Amino acid sequence: RCLRRAKEILTEDRTPPATMTALASAAGMPLRRLQRLFRESTGAELKVALTEARFRAARDALLRGELSIKQIAWQNGFMHATSFTHAFRKRYGVPPSAMTSRQRRR
Repeated sequence: RCLRRAKEILTEDRTPPATMTALASAAGMPLRRLQRLFRESTGAELKVALTEARFRAARDALLRGELSIKQIAWQNGFMHATSFTHAFRKRYGVPPSAMTSRQRRR
């Protein structure tokens, strides 16, 4: 049940936890156990799945246009908008500003 909750958080939450520790807490189990069960169940590493969920949530937030890039960066575990911008560009090939609703209308 706890593993199912962790998977739900990673796939359904608009703002997944910024850290694996926070994810484990939300799932209600120790981090090491969650990592092991997640790997056994999915074949993937929890850290990779969490990172993907955070980028997906950031992209969706940018497309909604409700928050600033700085707010989205912070919400998704980045201490600085610049770090977020570099990571986002590396992941998607475009800066976060290209995903905002204002930029898409142009």
